[in-house]
Amino acid sequence: MERDGKPKWRRTCTDVIERLIAALQPEDVVLGGGNAVHFNELPPRCRLGSNANAFPGGLRMWADGVPAKPSKAAKRMTGKRK
Repeated sequence: MERDGKPKWRRTCTDVIERLIAALQPEDVVLGGGNAVHFNELPPRCRLGSNANAFPGGLRMWADGVPAKPSKAAKRMTGKRK
């Protein structure tokens, strides 16, 4: 950010986020870290989150016994719907 400036940093980050969203198709993207607050406007389907929630959230996501909520895309592929 210091080398290229905030506007270029924002464009680059937004491009990377859009590519990851297209590839992974998440329902929600939580941005964290010290520089996330430098966005004037967050990319679509993104929100700011606290780094304090990252580790417990990751553990919870991979813990046994926690029911996984299938994505809409997974439901379409398997034909399973609510």
